[in-house]
Amino acid sequence: MMSHSQAKAAPTFQAKEIKQRFASELSKIVRQSRFRAAFDALLHQSLVILAGVAGFCALAAGLIWSDKAWIAGILGAVPSLSSVLARQLHCVRAANWHRRRSVKVDALQHRLEYELPPEPTSAQIAELSEQLRSIELELMNDWEAMTRSDETQTLGMGAWRTQRGVRSGDKHG
Repeated sequence: MMSHSQAKAAPTFQAKEIKQRFASELSKIVRQSRFRAAFDALLHQSLVILAGVAGFCALAAGLIWSDKAWIAGILGAVPSLSSVLARQLHCVRAANWHRRRSVKVDALQHRLEYELPPEPTSAQIAELSEQLRSIELELMNDWEAMTRSDETQTLGMGAWRTQRGVRSGDKHG
């Protein structure tokens, strides 16, 4: 049979364990988001540099090997391919999204570590967990809005034009 002091210690241990698990989960999300942001930024920069280098190589190949124009043609296609990939992969948007995610989750992590008491209640941790879910939902909605297909974005432009009184037949709209 547990004494009164042992019965009081059990919930505290459980709250500490929950806090540690939640802190670990937040830390993992922050690490993953920072890694993905760096990866997306690197991917974008690589595609841009590849496009530039391939363009100059295509120029040089066209000047040097006039009898082998196919080499210049293949190299000339790389900038277009890089441009399409950069647009479809949403590298810059993804990097910014991951940075925003890491900052928001890092704020929760700081709150858990520095603003809550050393032994927070389950309700306090549950509140932070609810905020995490809210952040994830908000970010998911942002991601869907950022990566809509061009057709959807074009429809959005129609709404923008209508709000401003621009008719589709106007030359200046």
